[in-house]
Amino acid sequence: MTEELFIDNVSYFRINENLELIIRGLEPKEGQRFLSVCSSGDVPFALSEYGEVVAFDRNYWQIEYAKFRREAFMQSNFKKFLFRNSNANEYLRQRMELLRPERVIFFCRRAIELSPEGDFDAIYLSNIIGYSEDI
Repeated sequence: MTEELFIDNVSYFRINENLELIIRGLEPKEGQRFLSVCSSGDVPFALSEYGEVVAFDRNYWQIEYAKFRREAFMQSNFKKFLFRNSNANEYLRQRMELLRPERVIFFCRRAIELSPEGDFDAIYLSNIIGYSEDI
């Protein structure tokens, strides 16, 4: 896939909040398991430093965009990984060697349809109420 494919289909190319403050607030620890809204993938990728992340989004293209970014990271193409992602770039750049995007598991589901197995140590659901007809 190319970046152009996402232009008309992706709602969030970057997080609209302060990624560093979100991570600090979650107080993640090594070996924990997380549930997170996928969106641009910024929060799931940042949390991947600490453990497994189950990332979900109801928008197929958001999931594909995050997968595209993960693949770019895995191929050491950090320019594509940070594509259109200016807000979180500094945080992600500083922690690049610690990120483990292979720990992120993606689900294209609405929140009400999500039923991942196991427990979570932290959950990040920013903006879900405003965008979900389920709640």
